Amino acid sequence: MGISTDSNVAQLVESRVRMSIRGYKGNLLVVTWAIDAGWIPAGDEPGVDGHLQALQEYLAARGRPEADNFLLRFGLTVPGTQRGVVPPLKALELNGNGFSDRRKNESAGQIDRLNEVLSLARMFLAGLSPETAQAVRQLADIAVAPVDQASSDWLGQIQCLTPEQSDKVAEIALQSLENVAKPVQELGVDLLESLACFRFEPLGSDICRLIRTKEIFWLPGLFRDAGESEAMVLLDLLEQANETLAINHLLLCVAWTRSNVAVERFRHWSQQPPSWASLLHVPPAEYLPSAGWCLNANGERRDLISMNCHRLRPADEAAPDSIRCFIPCSQKCPGCESRIVVLFDFMTIQTELPENAPVKVYCCLYCSIFAPTFVRYFRDQSWELLASEATNLRASDFVFETRYVALVSKKHPPFASAKVFELDDATAIGGVPMWFQDAEYPRCPTCGDWMTFLAQHDNSAVQHEGIFYAFFCPSCKISAVNYQQT
Repeated sequence: MGISTDSNVAQLVESRVRMSIRGYKGNLLVVTWAIDAGWIPAGDEPGVDGHLQALQEYLAARGRPEADNFLLRFGLTVPGTQRGVVPPLKALELNGNGFSDRRKNESAGQIDRLNEVLSLARMFLAGLSPETAQAVRQLADIAVAPVDQASSDWLGQIQCLTPEQSDKVAEIALQSLENVAKPVQELGVDLLESLACFRFEPLGSDICRLIRTKEIFWLPGLFRDAGESEAMVLLDLLEQANETLAINHLLLCVAWTRSNVAVERFRHWSQQPPSWASLLHVPPAEYLPSAGWCLNANGERRDLISMNCHRLRPADEAAPDSIRCFIPCSQKCPGCESRIVVLFDFMTIQTELPENAPVKVYCCLYCSIFAPTFVRYFRDQSWELLASEATNLRASDFVFETRYVALVSKKHPPFASAKVFELDDATAIGGVPMWFQDAEYPRCPTCGDWMTFLAQHDNSAVQHEGIFYAFFCPSCKISAVNYQQT
């Protein structure tokens, strides 16, 4: 495959390939270690030819024939290396159980991993040696090289693309999906997901159509705002589906089109459940919050997110516009006796808040880990903690140190957090939550409606796990905080 002649596009794709290569660091270093130690046989040693033939036959019988002599010779060292045998070939001797099927499988696994990274690199990296041993050394150097800041800012790279460059990246991604090599296909999916999440505009209709023909339905965000026509085709596929997993995926894809067609169909299903609804664990309308919207009691669309999205980045405590997080209060939670905290104090950015959103978000951090904690807030800044859904909790001193962040003035793509684990710090106000598990928008304890997402705090920024999510009900003046981790 030839990468686009556009230098920005070529550099962007190559930077992503290099990041993928880092995932093979351990596999690559083992090979260079074996080369430097002189453990890889030349092939003419006594008994080696028979082992090579046995390994080739084993791989062929499992549909993975291998002709690369270097990879095969390295494969013979794998069982011994994994067992700490020096030199590794001794592990293949009969008094060591010989070259058993188990050990051949170990060799095959390492050969597969090397073939994956080599296929990815040979597809996209210029200057890679045609000699496998030298190519592996080159890739090992890439795997251990420090990540430069520009390459690690994947969000920034995607945002800086012009519409024409974005189309070229999508073209490379779609071509990658045609490749038989798994890592090349994964790169294609990764590029498409990045374009769908990290840019304000959705993927084009032609791209969505090709994604659909490839049946890539397990990433429903690719169909974000895909339009009425695409929603109709997805609905036709949904009506033909007869497996629960396919129905789940297609329902989410239709929801992510965020189209009038989707509104009308989900409204219809709420009144007349389809025949396949019996295969689901929840009604079809329960799938809508994953795409950031829902149907109200009148069957009308209501957004659960704000499209006015900004990142919240670390700030100096003395900065006049700093936002305080994790501020301990004197009150204690009646459920677990932990101190109540202000998860977010938005006093300095009140004008950026959605209408009727709380200026201060109170919660019990400990109880929020187990179930949403709810607070009723009032115009005079007073508040009262409502009963938590968490039960039987012990007393806890679970607290975070107060952190200071500031709102980044440049708008943040509202669907960026849909690409999980990609952002270095996903703390933000507005947009979609970064769900580590299923979407869990709380229900207001007063009116029963889905609550609107307000902000999230990514705890990885303070060396903790998970994310705290803040929500509010604009009608009932109630806020909620819940939590997820991997």
